[in-house]
Amino acid sequence: MDSQLRIIVIGGGWVTENRHLTALRKERRILLQSVISKNVDRAEFLKKKFSAKTYFGGDGVDFSQVLQGCDAVVIGSDPFSHYEIAKQAIALGKHVLMEKPLTLSVVESAELVGLAKEKKIR
Repeated sequence: MDSQLRIIVIGGGWVTENRHLTALRKERRILLQSVISKNVDRAEFLKKKFSAKTYFGGDGVDFSQVLQGCDAVVIGSDPFSHYEIAKQAIALGKHVLMEKPLTLSVVESAELVGLAKEKKIR
């Protein structure tokens, strides 16, 4: 098998579990690197259920460190956190899949699109 795409999933809610992680599990070229949730127990549960390599939980997760070990990130966290997490990921050259809404303002969304173009991320 060709090398796998290392994915980190951020968010521990219903959509993340039943849509994002369920779909990712079906793709053999995906390696679920980490699951991150504000709720530590939820992060651990999702790690076990979807066979992620690691999990992180709580409010103090340093995304810049965790993002170093992936190729792409799926953001399924609350919309208030989308902008900051996506900005860090894109700045590090990571591909981002984010559930709606992209951000809570047109200005923030435009900034993320501009940053992705600058980093040549499609």
